[in-house]
Amino acid sequence: MVSGDIVNIAPGTYQEIVTVSASNITFIGPATVKQFNVTGNYATITNLNIGTTSTTSDAVMLLGVGDRVMGCAINLHSKPYGAIYIAGSDCIVSDCDITGCYAVQAVVFTTSARNSLVTGCNLHDMHDVDVFRVWGVSNTLSGNTVYDCDNPGYSSIPWHADFIQTFGDNGETAYNITIESNYVHDCTTQIGNLTSDVGNIHDFTFRNNIFANISNCAFVGVKSFWYNNTFYKCGINQDCALYVYQVPNYNSAGSEIVNNVFLQCGNPASTSSGGINANGAVLSNYRIEHNYFAGNNYAAKSEAYIGTSAINGGDPKLVSVGSDFHLQSGSPLIGAATNLSTYFTRDKDGKFRPAAGAWDIGAYEQNGVISSIIPPTVSAISLNASDIDPNTAGL
Repeated sequence: MVSGDIVNIAPGTYQEIVTVSASNITFIGPATVKQFNVTGNYATITNLNIGTTSTTSDAVMLLGVGDRVMGCAINLHSKPYGAIYIAGSDCIVSDCDITGCYAVQAVVFTTSARNSLVTGCNLHDMHDVDVFRVWGVSNTLSGNTVYDCDNPGYSSIPWHADFIQTFGDNGETAYNITIESNYVHDCTTQIGNLTSDVGNIHDFTFRNNIFANISNCAFVGVKSFWYNNTFYKCGINQDCALYVYQVPNYNSAGSEIVNNVFLQCGNPASTSSGGINANGAVLSNYRIEHNYFAGNNYAAKSEAYIGTSAINGGDPKLVSVGSDFHLQSGSPLIGAATNLSTYFTRDKDGKFRPAAGAWDIGAYEQNGVISSIIPPTVSAISLNASDIDPNTAGL
């Protein structure tokens, strides 16, 4: 193979590991391939099924610069391996369906990953799995949907599965990480476990995400920013959706929690908590403002700390509680947030939030304007068999 070759893989199941060391190679299905190990730069893998019952390590390893995996179905068939391993820079995984991971982690960004992105993917039906483990610098998870991931031994074993986990006990690096516009729902995992340990781990931004029916909360032990997220029935095994720490190995100093919805979160039997709680952290030292809190029947919460300019109780007038978190006209959340346009400008749908004046609380801007929507980091390309010149195909 030489740079510029396009490989049209005919239908069939190929029980082999494809090692790609040349750069600028494109692989196109339809076909099922056991594994890809990409060390070259700017490789593209598209429209393929990846992973078989004979898979022996991570299904796709991206070790080069600018490698892309697009529109693929990745199935680990309950094998104890990951789906995507990203150790390169400027890599993109987009519009993939990822399932079948068991007792490991689905997608891993290593400390060497830089400016890489996972976007528009469905990740589902995983068992005892951290969906994302994220290290590196300036990596992004955007517009993904995660559901039906379980953690069956949560109360009895030390292993806790998470939507996102990062730790620094071996001196790892992870900073300027963005988690935006994802929809995570119906999982018995934790939302997250972020620990500073002794590594260089800080500055995680969560914005415009929806977390719904997640059994366990986010344990926040790094400097992080939670902007315009919607939490619904999260942390039912704890007393909150966000647990903020400032103890050894967990240091969330400097974090901000602004413009979020906390609806029916925490222990459903408790009327005194549900949104934010702390271990060692003095919440009044954090920026916590313009959040909405309510329990069952939209009752106000009596928890000790809800921050400044909060809305406590009352019907938020969602389009459909539990399934559609857009705001209806007349919602008290409209115009009740603070403007964060110096940090970001769009809502989960890609609508522009007001450039001036008050924003809406939560992931959606009710009166936002759609104009020239561009995915936040990447525009994916699409290749089909009709694009292939059979005289230049390499296989």
